[in-house]
Amino acid sequence: MFTVENVINSVGSAKIKSVYQKTQNRYVGEAIEKYITEKLSVAHYLNLHNTKNKKLLDIGTGVGWFPFICKQYGHYCLGTDIEGREDYDPVYDLFGIKIKEVLVFANEKININEKFDYVVSLRSFIGSRPITFNLDNWKFFLKDIDTKINDSGGLYLGCNKINGRGLYKELESTQVSHWGDKKLGQIFAPYIVEPSKEKKIKPNTIYIPKEKIKEVIEQI
Repeated sequence: MFTVENVINSVGSAKIKSVYQKTQNRYVGEAIEKYITEKLSVAHYLNLHNTKNKKLLDIGTGVGWFPFICKQYGHYCLGTDIEGREDYDPVYDLFGIKIKEVLVFANEKININEKFDYVVSLRSFIGSRPITFNLDNWKFFLKDIDTKINDSGGLYLGCNKINGRGLYKELESTQVSHWGDKKLGQIFAPYIVEPSKEKKIKPNTIYIPKEKIKEVIEQI
């Protein structure tokens, strides 16, 4: 099982420092240990350290630590994000990974015609940016995701906090959950991944196994 030190050593401290000096990207700078720890926690939750040859989709991959860790564990992970960013592309080159510019929009199918063992989105803005998802938007998203996951897989979704972001203005404060409508909080409750000091899992993270996704959709 990898540690933060293992991951950094597998890239090379000097190479990381050089890329940071070039890009000033905090995810390979002052925040490096925090973000590697989070990504390792997700990889270990999905048992990637004890398996091989899994296929993963990482929506909104950011700087690319999660696909890199997946590769180190012997898996394939396709990262998606905005291409052509000067502060990110050198990091992708350093990690030896490729990303695809695929974004998530309300009521639009994700432009990927493949199936994966796991679909993940970490520190995700799904459901809140560029627009906030209502119940129908969430239902559409989950139906689309369901077609992209293999039978033994699942959806791992860690959303960013909404507090202070001015989201869900159309809802009364008593009707808001972390994901929008209060009903979603009730539906997602059985699938919350409990945070712990050891695993560094973010609060309001859910994991829905493939066999439960249709059941969740029917409740929305």
